[in-house]
Amino acid sequence: MNFIIPPQAVFFYKGKRTPEMDAMLLSTLITLRRGREWEDGNVPEDVLRNVRDVIMHPFGMDLTTDDIAGRVKLLKARYISFKKLVKTNGVQWNPQHRIVVASDSTWNFIFKRDASAAAYFYRDEPDFSLLASFFGQFDVKVEFPQEVIAISDNSAEVIVLSDSDVPDAPNRVQPIYSPSDSDEVTSPMPAPSWRHLPK
Repeated sequence: MNFIIPPQAVFFYKGKRTPEMDAMLLSTLITLRRGREWEDGNVPEDVLRNVRDVIMHPFGMDLTTDDIAGRVKLLKARYISFKKLVKTNGVQWNPQHRIVVASDSTWNFIFKRDASAAAYFYRDEPDFSLLASFFGQFDVKVEFPQEVIAISDNSAEVIVLSDSDVPDAPNRVQPIYSPSDSDEVTSPMPAPSWRHLPK
């Protein structure tokens, strides 16, 4: 299939909007959020004013807090859309090369489900790390184990390796005997299982 899809900028940046402006908006929001909590889409009015003041001067735009709030909603929609895209069966995201790869039939399925995903046909989400830092804060990842692995160790001695290049060098760490418990494995250990000997 030959898809006729405009460049990503057509989807994301209208008028004087630029990638640099979005990056500054997100970076400022992330900085201002430290020590404060609010839901992603409900940025407090005072924060919107601060973001507006930071962005207006370098980009020479006259923005309102409503403009900033609207852009935050669009950025959240981009974040959700990109996450949904890369979770689609048959889609591979290569962050190193900044591309999303899929067969024509997979792209066709994606475009029928969400036409705005066409923005990622030529390249990935340019601000994904910033979007994930801001909007992904409340993402919950639920994983169900595919297989249960029982780990047991009946040995009672913890083996300590020396970091010395000298064979048979004195070891300043004394092994500690720990009881084996075949019912439970705790990782990481709540306390170190070694202790230093006096020099």
